[in-house]
Parts: sequence; C-alpha cells; structure tokens
Amino acid sequence: MYTVKLSQAFDNYLEQLLSLPLTNMTLPTFQSALMSIKGRIDVTDLEVVKTLGRDAIDVCGTGGSGVSKFNTSTTVAFILAGLGVKVTKFGNRSATSRSGSVDFLESLGFSNNVKGTGYERVFQATDLVFLNAQSFFPQLAQIREKRHALGHASIFNYLGPLLNPAQPAYRLMGVSDAHMQTIIDRHLQNDKATIRALTVRADIIDELLPYTQNSISLVDRGDLLGYESESRRETPASHQFHPGKPEINVSSMLVDSRHSIIESTKFHSEDRNLNFGTFSRTTENLMDRVLPRTADSRLRREDLTNKQIFHAIMNGDDVMSSYYETVVLNAAAGLFVMGLISNIEEGKRVIKKCLASGSASRKFEEVRRFYQ
Repeated sequence: MYTVKLSQAFDNYLEQLLSLPLTNMTLPTFQSALMSIKGRIDVTDLEVVKTLGRDAIDVCGTGGSGVSKFNTSTTVAFILAGLGVKVTKFGNRSATSRSGSVDFLESLGFSNNVKGTGYERVFQATDLVFLNAQSFFPQLAQIREKRHALGHASIFNYLGPLLNPAQPAYRLMGVSDAHMQTIIDRHLQNDKATIRALTVRADIIDELLPYTQNSISLVDRGDLLGYESESRRETPASHQFHPGKPEINVSSMLVDSRHSIIESTKFHSEDRNLNFGTFSRTTENLMDRVLPRTADSRLRREDLTNKQIFHAIMNGDDVMSSYYETVVLNAAAGLFVMGLISNIEEGKRVIKKCLASGSASRKFEEVRRFYQ
C-alpha cells in the first residue's frame, strides 16, 4: 500500500511538472526535477549501461518546436559510429512531434528487443547502442498522452536528453528554446559526467541548420565558451542574434539565406575554432524524387518520407539536398565535440567521405541486425 501511494504521489508530481511555464524556469527548479526523475529509474539494466558513456557521445534534440522534420540526430548517430565514434543514443517515442527516435527506428526495422547485457554486447560490437527512455523510465510513458494534448513543449522535452542512463561524457544537444538553452548550458557546465558538450539551436529548431542563424554554446571541461561571428556579408536585422543572458555569451552563426552560395562563417574563442565553411542551396525537392505517390494517411506519409530520405542519404543517392547538408553539418559538429577535428569545415569533409564510402550505410546494417 505504501509503495502504491509513493507511485501515485510521483505521478501527481509529474503532472505538476507538466504545467510549469518554461518562461519562468530556473536552474534550481530544473535540476530538482531532473534529480527527482533520475531517482525513479528502473535499475534492472542500470548497472549494465551506466558506464557505457564514459568515452561516448549522445546526439539528440529536445523536440518541442511543433515543426515536423527529418530525424537528423538518429541519422548522425549511425554516421559517427561508422567512423568509429562511440555513441550512446538515448531516445523516446514522440510526445510533441510526429516521429521520435524510437518511432523512426521502428520504421527502419528496429525492435526494442535488446535488454540487459545485450546493451553492452551491441555497443562493444558496433560502437553504437540505442537506449529507449521508456525502458528506463516507464512512469514517464503515463503522461505521454497528456503531453500530446498539451500541444506545446514542456519541461519534459528538455529533461529528456539529460536522463540518458549511460551518462555520456560528450553531447551534441539540440535545444528548441532560447531560455531553456541557457538553463541547460548552466546545468552541463556543472555536470561532473560531462567533458564537452555543444548545445545548438536554429531559432525554434533543435539542430544546426545550414541556411539560417544558429545559436551555439560550447561547454568544455566546466568552461562555458561563446563565439563571435566573422561573417563577411551584412546580415539583415531580422537575422541578428541577441543573447538574453550576456554572462552566458551564447554565440551565433549568421548565414544569409537570400543567397544561393553562402560565404564562409568562422567562429573563434582563444584556440578553439569553428569554421562552418560554405553551403550550396539546391532547388531540387528531394521529397518529390524519393517519395512514392501514396494515398496513405498524413502520419504514414511522413514516416515514409523520413525513411526514404534516410536511405537516400545513407546510400549516396542524395548529396545535394538541405536534408543531406543538415545531416553533414550536425555530424561534423559531433566530431568537433569529441575533439576529433579542429573545425567544422574539416569535419564536413570527413562526414561526406564517410557517406560516399558506404561506411555509414554498412554501420546501419550492422547495428540493425542486433535489433531484429
């Protein structure tokens, strides 16, 4: 009876968190909620996974933008593993978007059959393991429908990636809200498990985008670093970035989307250099090329679209679309976080070679065999 009451009390607590306004979120409130939920983790497989992230990266986004988009971070996970980077990818089913990482993986033929020592086995064999949030935090599934009904992002969007039980030392984390990016930056700055982390945002989109303004923060061994742009092209006033918390010094990448060829944009802070290089916009709509005409429902059509885009990128059929360049950019940022490249432009060249060689596609097939 006592256990039941504790469970009900925790359920009530989760519902209270759901109603917290993000605009008034403070770091203590956020960290208190994070620790409370971590304290209710299902410990069944915790001992197996809790040290897997020691030399690994998690690539994830918070969602919460309300925009249906491609599953960039999951795609990036396969590419990084194809280069021998260790990845502990934590994800969930969709709550505020149409396709979460678990939904996307299912559309690619993955099941949720890896448990216990299987996590360590697949990770050691492939350098990549997928951890389903609902396997470790089953009580969070009970508020999924309420999160859907809410119709906008909640604190759970931003807590989710930080609940990764593998405790990754490196993170590339997309954050869809400016204020919450500041909160998360401060949390990661003081997180003992975090060695380096890059939080990124393109307005309300939780990833780096090649044709627009991006807001970037780098946490490096407890230091929170900002960057100043060196754009050679004047940026429209509507594209100017004004950090809400100057002491955080969140950087910005300013890219003028009016031009088909984007000039080099470079970031610098002391000896750390992020050179984002150039991008070429293509007018071809990849969706029209790879998506079969179908009378399926809207949800099914979107799932199929993401699946088709994924295979087009991984198989080398798409080397021009905005989807491809977004994946390349974010994967390069992952290499930068790991300290494997000196700047993003160098990373883009490495990622493109990985895709062209078939290494990423082979890694995908290798990992999928463990999850079938």
